[in-house]
Amino acid sequence: MVYKQGALLLTGSLLVGLLVLGGCSQTPISTQPPAPNGGGSTTSEPAVSGPAPNAAATLYGAEAAAQDQQLTLNKMLNYAIADEYLAQSQYQQIIKQFGEVQPFVNIAAAEATHIALLQRLFVSHAISPPEDAANAHLKAAKSIEEALALGVAAEEANIAMYERFLQQPGLPEDAKAVFGQLQAASRSHLQAFQRGGQTGAGNGAGPGPGGGPGPILK
Repeated sequence: MVYKQGALLLTGSLLVGLLVLGGCSQTPISTQPPAPNGGGSTTSEPAVSGPAPNAAATLYGAEAAAQDQQLTLNKMLNYAIADEYLAQSQYQQIIKQFGEVQPFVNIAAAEATHIALLQRLFVSHAISPPEDAANAHLKAAKSIEEALALGVAAEEANIAMYERFLQQPGLPEDAKAVFGQLQAASRSHLQAFQRGGQTGAGNGAGPGPGGGPGPILK
């Protein structure tokens, strides 16, 4: 009888021991919050970069105006003075690189007059003029021939810009007069660049037809 009771106690002790060991071997439940997005790792993924900025945002002056389909007087004045800033800075850079060469000297001086004419329009129409950011948009020329080609392209774009501005309905008369005057000056500049900068052959700073330095715009 005592033997049976001892056997039963031994058996019960073994069962309790097995249950305790089994409970210890179970994987404990994690109290940590689940990883985001259902992932098993908390390591953050690299941020995805946004789309590249619009290439049109990098355009300046006449190039930017050509892409704008909703022109206003405010926009036209901003595009116009930016393009005159650009022409002035571009021609001054060429002079620094190649020396006092014509027609760049006369035309660079004329750009200051063009800018002043536009500044008057900003004042009369109570519009704040933009900062001169032309230096960020200059183009390099490896030779005087390339410099002249840059001048031709710049004046052609300038002429086309003013032509489009002059076609806008409701354009104020004072803006129309200045845009027309500046376009005429750009036609003279274009002719000078196309002639290759021959001194005294219509390379003036104003819209004169040739034969001399041409009148400075007032």
